[in-house]
Amino acid sequence: MAVSVDRITDERENDLERRLAALEAREAAFVERVRAVEEILAAADQRDALADARDGAADRRDHDRDLAEFLASDGEYGDDWPERRAAALDRRYAKDDRVAARRDRMALVQDRIDPSPPQCLH
Repeated sequence: MAVSVDRITDERENDLERRLAALEAREAAFVERVRAVEEILAAADQRDALADARDGAADRRDHDRDLAEFLASDGEYGDDWPERRAAALDRRYAKDDRVAARRDRMALVQDRIDPSPPQCLH
């Protein structure tokens, strides 16, 4: 009878060790996913900040030129079209950066979670 109890105890200990190893592997994978999420969020935030700065600078440039041309008595409207096109391109690039940042954030919720259910330890 003692052999049988020892064997059952050994099997249970082995099973527990296997389950604990699986749990540790899942926890390590989770930590790695969290790290990847943090990197994606940081990159998206940085892109957003750059886009906001670029967009704001383009708006200020456009506004300042409009005001200066409006107030100038000898200026002709339209002389600054190349600069206006550059400002419009800056706004377009800012929008593209925001789209990329949004895609990064969407990547966080798509195909990032392990679909397999966790194993019970009992």
